[in-house]
Amino acid sequence: MITFDTLKLAKRLRDAGLPPSQAEAIAEAEAEALGEFVWNNLATKGDVSGLKADIADLRGDIAEVKGEITQGQAQLEGKIVQVQARLEGQIAELRGEIAELRGEFGKIDARFERIDRKFTLLFLVLMFTIIILNQNALEFLARLIGLAR
Repeated sequence: MITFDTLKLAKRLRDAGLPPSQAEAIAEAEAEALGEFVWNNLATKGDVSGLKADIADLRGDIAEVKGEITQGQAQLEGKIVQVQARLEGQIAELRGEIAELRGEFGKIDARFERIDRKFTLLFLVLMFTIIILNQNALEFLARLIGLAR
């Protein structure tokens, strides 16, 4: 509680040259004004306990929100794990398909090599057959290659 010494203020005002009745009236007016100000602006025990209750409610709300955030975070992490597992499965599937395609490409390459060898062999057989059957062809090939004039 704030105390206001009206007697001390009145004495100071008298010492400053004010008449005693005026000094006392000013001291009383100041005491009343200060009393009203304190009465209107200071928090009461009820005000403080109300604020404490509000703070406790807010702390409860904060704890509830934290719980909801934690729950949401756990759900989100679970979904991330599910998506990650699904993606890993799809990646493994694609890798298997790629390996399978590489195997097929290898088979196709081997077939082309066999066909290429067959064509080369058939070309040589055809060429020798033409040469054997036709002497003019031999002369033509020699000219073509540049061995004869």
